[in-house]
Amino acid sequence: MAAIHAGWYLAAYDNEVSEGVAPLELGGRRLMTVREADRVRVFDADCPHRGAHLGYGGTIDGDCVECPFHGRRIALGDKNKRYAVAEHRAHLLSGMLFVRLRSDHDADLGFEATILRYAKERTFVPMVNAHLPTSTRMIMENGFDSEHFTALHRMPGFSRFTAAASETGEIAVTAKFGSKTAGEFYLRAFSPTLVVTELRSPERTQVIITGTVPEDGGCVMRIGFAVPPEDEALIPEWKRMTHIGFEQDRLVWDHIDESAPPDLSKADSLIQEFWEFCEKFPTIDGGRR
Repeated sequence: MAAIHAGWYLAAYDNEVSEGVAPLELGGRRLMTVREADRVRVFDADCPHRGAHLGYGGTIDGDCVECPFHGRRIALGDKNKRYAVAEHRAHLLSGMLFVRLRSDHDADLGFEATILRYAKERTFVPMVNAHLPTSTRMIMENGFDSEHFTALHRMPGFSRFTAAASETGEIAVTAKFGSKTAGEFYLRAFSPTLVVTELRSPERTQVIITGTVPEDGGCVMRIGFAVPPEDEALIPEWKRMTHIGFEQDRLVWDHIDESAPPDLSKADSLIQEFWEFCEKFPTIDGGRR
């Protein structure tokens, strides 16, 4: 399983987070959510007394969670208490829960400001939620693989696929698609498992958020859109097209041999840049991947 990094994850959809206390897995890291209506907080789930998972059977008691094993009151995020669990930065934005496990690393790369800006003007709509027998890196490198857009997805006029400048350390690419004046593809990876893509045309800008979470034997992949009010009528069609593209990719992912040594060419240079970005990205223990 991939190392847990210090950046942001698309950890769950709204309908996966139940009221009260519930478990949340993030690449083998045992977490729990505490939900009150539209407010969700995320904490470590291991009881500091004996290691029970507080997300299974724990109950809220004021500013504590009561452990189901021995009934100890475990403080939520209060480092001054003997028995306490750490809180992690989290945002539930309409349909999506974003989580970051460490705040003392410089690994935000501008994502929090970007996603909160979208949230002021758009609704987050889940499109895909799937378990895949593939690594997170294989999934996320798709956005940097120019040839697959034309060969697999038959995107018309996909050209001028190049690296883009970054102000906050994320890795970005741009491309043109459609006719000469039709649109621009602008993709940014804010962590090894979280990518935001803008498809810009004269009529609108589609915002697509793709996230993966590692799990035993593969990963969970989620794709969603940030949709402005004026485009809500287009959601069914966008969902249909997203699922078509996902199934095209899935046919490859389900049968690929990731252990095969890659023989990359110059056309794969942006894939290599993404791999290097992943390798250098800090992990939650302060190291590198």
